[in-house]
Amino acid sequence: MSAALTDARFALPEPLHSALVLGELSGWAEPLTSAGVDVVTSGAHDLVIAPPSLAKEAFASGAPMVIVQGGDASAHARAAGMAGRRLLALPRVPEPVAFISLPDPVAARYALGEMFVPTVRWKRARNSLVLPLLSRGLAPGRAQVTVAARGDGPPFLIEAARRFGTPSDGTWLLTPGQGDILARGTFHLFPAGDDHPSHVIKFSRVPGRTEPFDRDERGLSVAASGGAAVAEHAPRLLGRMEEAGVHASVETAARGRLFTGFLVSDNPERDRLAAIEQIAGWLVRLAVDTASEPPAIRPELDRLGREVVPAWAQAGAGPELLDGLDRLPAVIQHNDLGTWNIMVTPGSFTAVDWESARRHGLPLWDLWYLLVDALAQIDRVTSLEGREQHFVQLFRGELRTSSLVFEWTRRAAEASKVPLEAVGRIATLCWAHHGLSLVNRLDDLRSVVPGALPHYWLEFSKRIALAWLREPGLGPSWDAFPR
Repeated sequence: MSAALTDARFALPEPLHSALVLGELSGWAEPLTSAGVDVVTSGAHDLVIAPPSLAKEAFASGAPMVIVQGGDASAHARAAGMAGRRLLALPRVPEPVAFISLPDPVAARYALGEMFVPTVRWKRARNSLVLPLLSRGLAPGRAQVTVAARGDGPPFLIEAARRFGTPSDGTWLLTPGQGDILARGTFHLFPAGDDHPSHVIKFSRVPGRTEPFDRDERGLSVAASGGAAVAEHAPRLLGRMEEAGVHASVETAARGRLFTGFLVSDNPERDRLAAIEQIAGWLVRLAVDTASEPPAIRPELDRLGREVVPAWAQAGAGPELLDGLDRLPAVIQHNDLGTWNIMVTPGSFTAVDWESARRHGLPLWDLWYLLVDALAQIDRVTSLEGREQHFVQLFRGELRTSSLVFEWTRRAAEASKVPLEAVGRIATLCWAHHGLSLVNRLDDLRSVVPGALPHYWLEFSKRIALAWLREPGLGPSWDAFPR
């Protein structure tokens, strides 16, 4: 079971402080404890969590809130005088990427038809048949989670967010945090009569955790400083809040589907490549429009020289990487522009999660970061080992998609007036910087969950940093692109 399942508790009308877990649902205890919830074995508690076989016992316990995993327990809730809400867990209960409140045709259509569109045709056909059933509240019991409370109200974060002008009469979709316990969840809020969300609420699972929201606020401020070139492709921060120790923020919503899903779909490859190039073109224009002349890049070079380069000294990185880069323009960086942070609609897109953004960064970084992930999706490469090999081959010119990397590298370098002999060193600094994400995230995560292991992308970032420094044809002298 993943920590994502425990985010079903945010669909309750009250925040959670203590919980009792019945039966064999031991997978709840560790994520809840890491999130600051007191998991008890007896005595008073806010919530009982139970399998369907123990639903009657859970509702007879007298707890003010109940969650039943893997079944429709709404009849038990009514019998206990409680308001029950059935959530459909997509794609399955143990590892959900979304919770849909049943029946909710709007959220179901958006989740299955836009946000999480299957990559193969038969699954899309299946969804088109399933949607009418979901709209009537029909779904397999094993795919459901029932949340119930004595008070019949909206999720407590949705109620609190109304001070920021969020819809008061619409519906919602809950996407749990993915990865580790520090990952944030999101409510997508739909105004009445609208098939698309207008706002999102991002929330932390760990109480008192303000750092990601501080970074979001700074990052969206950076985005706002980029003028129209950024504003049309970035959300706006509307406000921050804290409810019972749960920190959250409210932003305008990005419409469309995850870029990752679009790239692995059976849409024509020319259309998928065209979407990548549209975003690449935006990044080149963005670098030009937001460029600050020297010495604006100096603090960033100082940071790289102090924190990044020494960390890779044993792999061959040295201070000469920075030589002459103080003459380059400083540009806005998103700094985490993977396909998971992009929402696409026909002809447009929105980059979300600007928490790592930097106002004065080096050119080309966001472009390479995007292309490495997007082109691996195009080529259907998923394993860590496969992704590492794909990265090396991509930049050495050994793949059919290498020409796209080379062409956009040349365009971006020319647009930002980057000397071509400096491109390899800028790339080295890029991958060295991102390769330290593993260390920084693990330190952060282990302060909450001792002994935690890194998730996929962090391990990948470390691997490609080492590969860039060690593999023939890569490194500071990289010049495979056309001149």
